[in-house]
Amino acid sequence: MSTYLFNLFLLKALINEIETGFYIEPSKISFSEYLTMWLETMKNKVKETTWNEYMYRTKRWRKTSIATKPLQKIMPMDTEIELQRFNLNPARTKDLYVVAKEALKKLLR
Repeated sequence: MSTYLFNLFLLKALINEIETGFYIEPSKISFSEYLTMWLETMKNKVKETTWNEYMYRTKRWRKTSIATKPLQKIMPMDTEIELQRFNLNPARTKDLYVVAKEALKKLLR
């Protein structure tokens, strides 16, 4: 999965918010806060082992420079830079990417 697809996803999420009238004030919720809410919603939807993996991966995202940024202010390049800063092997980088993608998918609904 490419960073391009992740960034395209973010753009679609923002367009969807505008079209549906669902809008979160930029100053109200950060990426970290959103990940925490998403993680709680997943607790009863996935196996405990999967949830524990999600918890570990969201914890990694919450330590990044974009964690405190409001969702609407996160730029596509921000996510790519953070994925590179993790300095992990490709499989682990993909794991972190997938969790962020799954969490942000909920913004489209």
